[in-house]
Amino acid sequence: MKKVIEFLRNNIKEKDSLIVACSGGPDSMCLLDLVTKLKDELNLTIIVAHVNHKLRIESDEEAKMVEEFAKEHNLVFELMELNEYLNNTFTESDGRKKRYDFFNEVIKRYNANILLTAHHGDDLIETILMRLTRGSNLSGYIGIKEVSINDKYKILRPLLMVTKEDIIEYLESNNIIYAIDNTNKEMEHTRNRYRYVILPFLKKENAKVHEKYLKFSKELIEYDNFVNNYIIKNNYIIDNQIVINNIINESDFIKRKSLELLVKDIQNKDYFDISDEQMINLMKLYNQNNKRIDLNNNYQGINSYGKIFIKKKDLRWLKKNIVKIKVKQNIMKVLNLLNNIFIIITNTVMQIGIIGVVITGEQSGI
Repeated sequence: MKKVIEFLRNNIKEKDSLIVACSGGPDSMCLLDLVTKLKDELNLTIIVAHVNHKLRIESDEEAKMVEEFAKEHNLVFELMELNEYLNNTFTESDGRKKRYDFFNEVIKRYNANILLTAHHGDDLIETILMRLTRGSNLSGYIGIKEVSINDKYKILRPLLMVTKEDIIEYLESNNIIYAIDNTNKEMEHTRNRYRYVILPFLKKENAKVHEKYLKFSKELIEYDNFVNNYIIKNNYIIDNQIVINNIINESDFIKRKSLELLVKDIQNKDYFDISDEQMINLMKLYNQNNKRIDLNNNYQGINSYGKIFIKKKDLRWLKKNIVKIKVKQNIMKVLNLLNNIFIIITNTVMQIGIIGVVITGEQSGI
């Protein structure tokens, strides 16, 4: 773990305030212990952020375990308990959103500047392989970055250079308590199939395969950064809008990457996924003036006044028009009903007239 400690020293300054995301599992307990070792040396403020998903019987015990570790080492402990999920069903995306909403809240409350998560080398391999299999883009194939920076804070993932085996060995050697989530062994989860079927094969071929994947990821980051800087430098994107005249003669690769940057900016703030087919339709906007296309989560891709941008639909306008449509539909229903009544009355009158004529004829002897 010497390299991990070195990484932390290179990326954390004296008197920094840190948030450590800690589930109580082996990975996060290892990370928490390593960061705690630097507490006095760097005069750090460490806040342990734990999310209790309330999904397993052991969840409350694990929360208590993390809290006790924090108290024992004079760390601040922050807990969030989740009792409700979207449509009353837990999903990884919903759980992740709730966790990061909580982390953001804690970061703001303590004016922290760094969030640490316990993703490790095996996680990186699994993520890259999964994205290669289902399809992604240049940024997606990077997998997990050691360092991510947003507008408010920096995210560090120091354990990407080590494996799960390294983590367990460290915990056992230092007598650090940790919890095991047995659902991580269920093969119905896609990641677990990569973890228990593919990963052992790769490690058998090369015990240091995680280092190769980390090198691959870092090289992709360099390519990705180069392309992103090229796009910004040439003013292809200004104020989150693609300027068509500036980019029109560029390759499809640069045009598509520019669209991906627009998508990424939204994803940093909101849940927004996009399919390959939708990206193809977005690419068509370069040659379609004053055109809108519908995307997921009520977003639209728009070509307007020489610029391409992505924005959420005005739901107030949408609701107002839905009401208008419903009113029109109800009026049409009433008109149809009145028309049917009129037809029935007309037919009835005609039948009465015919009967009257027949009766009159019989009385006249016709």
